[in-house]
Amino acid sequence: MNNGIKLWDIVHYLGVILLFIAITIGLLFITKGNLAMSIGGGVLISAVFVGLVEWLKSLKTANEFQDKKRLKEYIVLLGAYGVAFLLTFPIVLHFLNVNIGARNEIKNALIDGGTYLKNMVSAYEVHVEDLGEQFDTEIKVALQRSPSDKKAFIKKYKLNGIKESSIDVFVNSMKTKLLSELASVRSVYDDQTLALKKAADSFNPLAVPSLYHDMQIKSAQLRDELTRLSKSTIRGNESPFVYMEKDNNLGDISDPRALFPLTDWLYTILAIGLLHFMLLSSYIFENRAANTLVDSQGGRETGFRM
Repeated sequence: MNNGIKLWDIVHYLGVILLFIAITIGLLFITKGNLAMSIGGGVLISAVFVGLVEWLKSLKTANEFQDKKRLKEYIVLLGAYGVAFLLTFPIVLHFLNVNIGARNEIKNALIDGGTYLKNMVSAYEVHVEDLGEQFDTEIKVALQRSPSDKKAFIKKYKLNGIKESSIDVFVNSMKTKLLSELASVRSVYDDQTLALKKAADSFNPLAVPSLYHDMQIKSAQLRDELTRLSKSTIRGNESPFVYMEKDNNLGDISDPRALFPLTDWLYTILAIGLLHFMLLSSYIFENRAANTLVDSQGGRETGFRM
């Protein structure tokens, strides 16, 4: 066997690098952004394929009779390598789908997720304005009621000293209380919206999976925060914030089967076929020594190490 690095060794290791990238990014979506697990899985699976190819190369150059040697190669190639191929096929297919087939759909979902968060905060501001108008009307009506009803209303909402000319003061005080924490809440979710937009613009495979899968969680957290804030006054507690718009209907892209309908099978077969050709290239083009093996019993040639 010739020493030194040959062209097909370089092609082989380029294939290993491409496999590592495909496996790692595919696992990032499957594990919902778990970078450590994805990189670990990429390294492990790449190492398995490197080991299998080296095993095949060692069998090809072994000093054994041709038929026996080829049988071992076929067993490893169709058995061990074939099983590894089948086990990793869904992950590589998932990588191709989410990064190419469903790329625009996922980018649009990220943008919609940011818009959804902004719309929810805007809806809360509208809710506070509507509640202020309702409270204004309720106070005016209460001030026209009987002294006992008026007294009960003032006591319930702690409106001591209220009169027609000071209604706006009490209404604005309530609105200010309801909006008091909105700036900090908005800041957190403005950052989240910006992160979603940046991820959509760049389609960064290290950022997209966790952001995408967190969108439903973030929107639920924001709704809960705004609902809590809306209950910070007595009148607000009676009419808490309810966001009627449904959550973004995001597909579960952690399931490798979820995007199979988007697969361009001709392209996929060619891409995966090329990848495994690159992985196997150093084995395929490994030279066999031309020594003739001799059967010691019959003194005849039995084959060549090709």
